[in-house]
Amino acid sequence: MFSHNKLMRYGVVQVILVALVTTAMVSAADGPAPVTALVISPVGDEIIFARNEQLFRSHLISRAMVVRIDTKVPRVMCLRYVQQGRQLLIAGGLPGESGSVELIDLVKKSSIWYVEHHADVVYDLDVQAELLVTVSHDQHCHLVDLKNGMVQGTFQGHSRPVMGARFMNDVVVSVSGDSSMRIWDAANQRQTRMLDNHRARINSITMWPSSSGANQQTTKSLAVCCTISDDKTVRFWQPSIGRMVRFYQMKSAVPLCLAQAVNRTGGFEVTVGTSDGRIITVDYKTAKVQFEKQVSKVGIEVIAKHPHKEAWMTGDSAGVLRLVSE
Repeated sequence: MFSHNKLMRYGVVQVILVALVTTAMVSAADGPAPVTALVISPVGDEIIFARNEQLFRSHLISRAMVVRIDTKVPRVMCLRYVQQGRQLLIAGGLPGESGSVELIDLVKKSSIWYVEHHADVVYDLDVQAELLVTVSHDQHCHLVDLKNGMVQGTFQGHSRPVMGARFMNDVVVSVSGDSSMRIWDAANQRQTRMLDNHRARINSITMWPSSSGANQQTTKSLAVCCTISDDKTVRFWQPSIGRMVRFYQMKSAVPLCLAQAVNRTGGFEVTVGTSDGRIITVDYKTAKVQFEKQVSKVGIEVIAKHPHKEAWMTGDSAGVLRLVSE
């Protein structure tokens, strides 16, 4: 989701990090810095967000001041809760030097393991059972043992930085700056399919498993994923059969980040943060906009969906966090 150009930009822009929780305001104590990663807890009562190498935890309900969390990862780019929110995966790295991942215990407030197994920044990761997939600016995808952080396998084939990946049963789906989506056999570590409908860098991917969405008759038993790209499209796929189902073409802004959900009727939808400061919810079945709101004057870089409410937390390129509801 973040290129090296964006990482360089963060070094010179002076911003103030402010968390807006409904009408409450929470300021970080250590001075201004941009937000680079964000997650909402599975219960929905707190957020954890990153300012480069610093992590902070803030309670949504009590609106308490943010609390610092220690991490060894420099320039944090991705966060993911595991173990029902008791543990946190942290990924990032130093541009051109290393890509690192750390697993921390949020209850014991301690590091479980820390590894540097990429040659450049780690942009994204996904978890399935005891297996982790990490993707990096070094153009590689790694399969990692969640218990100890050891690399179990490597996927090679992308010709540009890998921006995102998701498990789909026994395969991995990855997307890249080379504008391609590639499907990998996890067991044999080989590419089985490549889809190249996008015409520019793919910024992110999200996946709905085949069991999600009670009313998704059109998907039958196939998993559905969504990708966003610098070609200004939001595309829906059934990657297991190599099919792009439909897409939404944006008029001017570029989609920078996304958060998936299953709506009240059991349908799939994705909410996208755009380069002109809007969030847009697009329906899978129709590829039409269901909700749109201007939330910032600058680009939305990170977004997270509340697990139980029609609300999203966004972080923009000025370093501001906002809680947005319909």
